[in-house]
Amino acid sequence: LLYADGRIDRAEAEFLVELHRRVERASPAFDRFYHAALKRHVLADGTVTPAAAAWLRRVIPADGTATAAERKLLREVRGEAAATCPEFDALFAECVT
Repeated sequence: LLYADGRIDRAEAEFLVELHRRVERASPAFDRFYHAALKRHVLADGTVTPAAAAWLRRVIPADGTATAAERKLLREVRGEAAATCPEFDALFAECVT
């Protein structure tokens, strides 16, 4: 249902974030789905906008540190983006490097 229209909008992404936070033990399959959906949401137009970077800053290091899966997500977003903004570049530097 989340992909019914071929995209993940902000409300759907927020739903997934809340669901991911509430799951005690996420399966590897759910984690892959979750990160792929976040990536699709952030890269909806192929670039990382300042608004998307601010949203990622709230979502990714929710506990103050990025997990290995979150760092992988940031690397993938950076690699697949046609362009990134300074806000995303700063988040990437904080979490990945």
